[in-house]
Amino acid sequence: MLFLGLTGSIGTGKSTVSKIFKEKNIDIIDADYIAKKLLYINELGYAALIKEFGLNILADDKSIDKKKLKDIVFNDENKRLKLNSIMHPLIINKILVDKKSYEDKNKKMVILDAPLLFETKLNEYCDFNLVITCKEEIQIQRIKKRDNMDEELIKNIIKRQMPQNKKRDLADYYIDNSFDYDSLEEQINRFLIFLEERFEI
Repeated sequence: MLFLGLTGSIGTGKSTVSKIFKEKNIDIIDADYIAKKLLYINELGYAALIKEFGLNILADDKSIDKKKLKDIVFNDENKRLKLNSIMHPLIINKILVDKKSYEDKNKKMVILDAPLLFETKLNEYCDFNLVITCKEEIQIQRIKKRDNMDEELIKNIIKRQMPQNKKRDLADYYIDNSFDYDSLEEQINRFLIFLEERFEI
């Protein structure tokens, strides 16, 4: 089974690419969804974070209040690292369990959709890594339109992320999503043909 890592910075269109892969009946493991689910009441992440950060991270309904948690770790590097040291092994373990279940079903290819693929070294678990890029001015316009966000704030968010050119250098293949939807779909189709030929899937 080919385990393909998929990533891209905010506003580059990774979610659209993921959606196109789904429409082509390719199974996706969503790292963000796994991370969120681990914080549900009675899940492993929920218990571990309460043990570390205390009951004051809970909302009135006993769920983890992500804003309270963010406020705690945002200005304290040690606490942020502690949060990551708790959550990352749980996320990786669930990804590998899901990967194994797809292998057992004899799937030809499964995609790991992970915004922080390189930052968290999840790429090392993948056979091949794809990054979605686009021109920064297009990236800014997309985020502005989608999230109704101030341009200065958008630029600060982009600045805090790993630069697109670095992600592109780390990836095995990249798709430039600076154009229209048809162009994106055509590039994905070409990419899938490339994978079929290279990995004989």
